[in-house]
Amino acid sequence: MTIQQAIQIFCNNAFFASRAFLPAFITALFARYSPSIPFSNTSLSITPATEWFIGDTCLVSLGILSMLEIIGDKLPSIKQVMVVFDKYLKSGMAIATTFALLGPESVAIINTTHAGISFYQYWGIFCAGMVLLLAKIRAGLFDILFEMDDEDSLGINSIFSFFEDIWVIIGIVLVVLVPIVVFILICIAFGAVYLIEKYNEKKEKKSLITCASCKEKIHPSALSCQYCQAIVENPLQVGILGKIQDKLVSDRKEHVFELVRAKRCSSCATRLTKKKIKQTCSACNKPPFGGMNEVKEYIGYVNSKVPGIVVVSTLLGLIPIIGMVLSVVISRIILIRPYKQYLSARKRVFSKWFLRFLGFIFTVLQVIPLIGAISPPIFIYISYRHWKKTFIKDAETRKLNDGFANTSQITDFHP
Repeated sequence: MTIQQAIQIFCNNAFFASRAFLPAFITALFARYSPSIPFSNTSLSITPATEWFIGDTCLVSLGILSMLEIIGDKLPSIKQVMVVFDKYLKSGMAIATTFALLGPESVAIINTTHAGISFYQYWGIFCAGMVLLLAKIRAGLFDILFEMDDEDSLGINSIFSFFEDIWVIIGIVLVVLVPIVVFILICIAFGAVYLIEKYNEKKEKKSLITCASCKEKIHPSALSCQYCQAIVENPLQVGILGKIQDKLVSDRKEHVFELVRAKRCSSCATRLTKKKIKQTCSACNKPPFGGMNEVKEYIGYVNSKVPGIVVVSTLLGLIPIIGMVLSVVISRIILIRPYKQYLSARKRVFSKWFLRFLGFIFTVLQVIPLIGAISPPIFIYISYRHWKKTFIKDAETRKLNDGFANTSQITDFHP
C-alpha cells in the first residue's frame, strides 16, 4: 500500500461518519471507472478477490441503500432510530470498503491466522475506530439539533442533512482529484468538530445548578430536585424550543405547562424522549399528564396562544407565498408542536401528508387578492383544530388516570 493509497483510504473513511452507504457507493464507482475519468489521481486497486465491490450487484445494492439512507435522514422519526445504531453500521462499511481497496494485501489480511496482526489490519481497525468516534460526535451534535427542533419545524435538521449529502458527494470526488488538499481540510474539520463537542460539554455542565438540599446537580429550569424532591426556589424560564432563558420564573404554575410544551418533565425539567402522551420521566418517574383534567388544562394553555398567531398570520398573509411560509413555520412551533410531539409516528403520518396537500391549496389561493390575506389564518386554524382533536383522541384512548404529578404546582391555574 502506497502513501497515496493510505491517504485516499483515510480521507474516504472520514465521510463514513456522515453516511454509511453513500461513501461506499461513490468510492466503488470511482474504483470501477477511474481509468476513464479525466484528471483522476486515484491509485486505488481492485483484485480478483475483491471484484465483488465493483460488480453490478454490489453497485446497484449500494445505490439503492444510499438513496434510502438519504431519504431516511431527512425524516426526524427515522433519523432518531438510525442515529442509535448507524455508527456501528458505518464502521462496518468503512472496514469493508478499506479492505476492498487495499489491493493484494486484503487477501493476506483475511487469510492471516498465525502471523499476528499486520500493518494493514491495524490500518483497517484505525479507520473503523475513527469512523466510530466521529459518528458518536455527530450523534451528539444531532442530539443538540433535535433538542432545539425535534419535529424539524424550522428545517434545521433537513438543512444539516442536505449539507452532509453535499459534503460526502463532493468530498469523495475531491479525494480522487486532490487527495492531499482534502486530507488537510479533513484534519481541520476534525479539529473543529472536536472543539465544538468539548464546548457543548462544558456549556451543558456549566448550565446545571446545585440543589440547595442534597447538593446534586440539577437542571436550572427544574421546579423540584429529582434526587430529593426539594423545591427549587428560583428556576429559570424555558423557551419555546426548550432552551434555558436568563429570566426567572414569575409564575410557577404556568411554568409547568411551559416545560410540558418544551417536552420536558414538569417537575425536574429532564427531556422526555418518547413520542406518546402516556410516559414517565427517566429521572424522577413523573408523567407529563396525570389525567384528562391536566390534558384539558394543557389544551387551554395552548389555546390561549391562538388569537395572537391568527393576527400575525393575517398580517403576514398580505405578503404572497413568503407570508404563508412564515405563518406555517410560526404556527408549527407555537401551536402544532405542543401536540404533535406527544403523538406516535403512526398517528402523524396521515395528518402530515393531508395537511401538506391542504397547505399547497391554500398557498395557491394566497396569490388571489383579498383571499390571500385570510388564507394563512384559515389554514392554520384548520391545522390546529386537527392536531388538537388527534391529541385529545389519543389521550382518551390511553385512558390517563386523573391526578396530576405536580398538583401543588398547578392548582388554580386556568388558562
